[in-house]
Amino acid sequence: IDEIVKDVVPIIDRGTNFFFFGATPGTGKTYSAFIILNHYIYKTCTTNRFDFENPLGMYIVHADLMDDLRYRRDLDEVQNTLKMVNKVPLLIVDDLGSGSSSVFSRDQTYLIMNNRINNGLSTIYTSNLTTSKLKQPDVLGARNVSRLVSFAIGIEFVGRDRRLATVRGKENER
Repeated sequence: IDEIVKDVVPIIDRGTNFFFFGATPGTGKTYSAFIILNHYIYKTCTTNRFDFENPLGMYIVHADLMDDLRYRRDLDEVQNTLKMVNKVPLLIVDDLGSGSSSVFSRDQTYLIMNNRINNGLSTIYTSNLTTSKLKQPDVLGARNVSRLVSFAIGIEFVGRDRRLATVRGKENER
C-alpha cells in the first residue's frame, strides 16, 4: 500500500482499479482502501481540482447499493448516489459478493463496472471471496470478474481477524 500511497494521484488518474480480497474478515481490506482514498483526497484537495460540489471519492457497500437500486431506485437520494457512483474519480465498493445475488444485482454490477472502466475511473473493490468464488454464476459471474481484474492491482489479505481482539469481556484468541 505504501508504494500506491506515495504516487496515489497519478495512479488514480490513470484509472487503476484495485481488488483487495481474502477469506478472513477483519484483515484490513477496507481499512487499506480508506488509506488510499484519504491520501488521494488529501493530495488532491490542495489543487484546483478540489470542488465541494463534486467529491473526489465515495464509499459504498455493494449489498446496500444493490438493495437500494432494486427497491428504492426512484428515490432522489438513490438516483443521486448512482450519479456519484458513475462519476466520482475514486470509488470504494466494499464487500463485493456479499448479500444475496441475483440476475438483477449481477446486471447492475456489470453496468457500474463497465461504466467506470470505459470512463477511466478508479475503483477499489474489497471482498472476502476469491475470484474463483466470485466467478460462479450465482455470485457475480465470469463477465463481471473479468472486468473486476482488468487493469487491477490485486492484493490478497491474510492473517487473523483483528476485530476479534476488540471484543470486550473476552480473552483474545491467538
